[in-house]
Amino acid sequence: MVPPVLFYLNWKLAALSLIGLPLTTAISLGASRLVRRYAKHAAESNAEMQSSQIDALAQIRTVKLLCTEHEVFGQIRDLASATLRLQLKSTGLTAVVSVLRATVSGVATALFTWYGWVSILNQSMTLGGFLAFSAYLRYLTGPVTSLSSLLTDFQVSAVSLGRLFEYLDLKPEVTSQSLYAPRVVQASPVAYDVEFRDVSFSYGPTGKALHSVSFVVPGGSTLAIVGASGAGKSTLIRLLCKMDVPQTGDILLGGESIRKLQPIDVRSQMSAVWQEIGLIRGTLRQNLLLGVPTRDAARLKAVLEVCRLEELVSSLPDGLDSQLGEAGVRVSGGQRQRIVLARALLRESALLILDEATSNIDGHTESALLRDLLAMEQQRTVIYVTHRVHTAEYADFVLVMHHGSVDGFGTHSTLLSTSLHYRGLWKAHAAIEQAVDPMHALVGSA
Repeated sequence: MVPPVLFYLNWKLAALSLIGLPLTTAISLGASRLVRRYAKHAAESNAEMQSSQIDALAQIRTVKLLCTEHEVFGQIRDLASATLRLQLKSTGLTAVVSVLRATVSGVATALFTWYGWVSILNQSMTLGGFLAFSAYLRYLTGPVTSLSSLLTDFQVSAVSLGRLFEYLDLKPEVTSQSLYAPRVVQASPVAYDVEFRDVSFSYGPTGKALHSVSFVVPGGSTLAIVGASGAGKSTLIRLLCKMDVPQTGDILLGGESIRKLQPIDVRSQMSAVWQEIGLIRGTLRQNLLLGVPTRDAARLKAVLEVCRLEELVSSLPDGLDSQLGEAGVRVSGGQRQRIVLARALLRESALLILDEATSNIDGHTESALLRDLLAMEQQRTVIYVTHRVHTAEYADFVLVMHHGSVDGFGTHSTLLSTSLHYRGLWKAHAAIEQAVDPMHALVGSA
């Protein structure tokens, strides 16, 4: 109702006083687009800079060993400079817009005041009318000016909110509330069968990672997966854990398709140890019992013995309650791997999956550890991926992968006579062992 009142009091003065509002609004609208563009570029540059910092810190050993501190510092410095320039452009533009708005508002106020006093002197308007007009005008211009200022500030916030909603709008793996419900690993008294039925999978248009893979692992048995690098071994594990879904074919756990199961329901019935060692910042006990529903002291002692961790526990100042540091930096690579393996054994789930879980452990320790592990887990279905072919003979069945396809499936002795590729892998390993043993003897005699 304010504009009609102004025109009722003095239409000429109203037209003159309001002439600056469309101009300031146009300036704010035009500049807000530029501010948003600069703010978006600045946010993207800042995110890239932070990612580079995180990568550099995570790979600090590699950076030091390659003597690339100066190069890495230069990359981060360039990204920081680019981010600063974009932020200065955004801030500078905002400041210029504020000055322009203030200038236009000041000129409009000066014209309004001049014309008002001229009208009073000419007796075409009373002083009381001018004061009343000024009061009504402030009711209109105050909110409009505030909105114009907020419009520019809103663009910066809109960029941040836009990046946030990019993540919030991602489709979750689990669409039901079960994702947030407590999940308990149930120790299954009967291990279930695992079946791959004509499974094919591709990571992209470059070619298939798996081609029509089919095999069945009976419940309670052990399967070793062998093959050269890039043969598709780890891809099999990813599909089994439902980290990815096959394009064709199906995977059955206990006769039930995993396509019908929520990912969290699949993973709650298995214990998996990946090539990447996953330790949290905390104590040894916290890392061992992460995701473990029951705290059986006898079971913990037996697992520590199988995983060769008793010596580590006794050497730490506070035993199981000793801090391991960020990602377990206070223990060796082999010890970190054995801690993660012990955690998987403590979960007592129906299916145990090991993807190169002992790659950082020497061969003799690995053989003894694997034999004891399989003896302990006779009632569970165990699937393990290995590059050390000699460990395959401990398994009930061996799956030989070659270029994404099944080259052979059967027992160790059967494949030695039926699979040319497996026999070649075995002979290559035997030749390496024969070459290494004399070297051990020489080192021991020295």
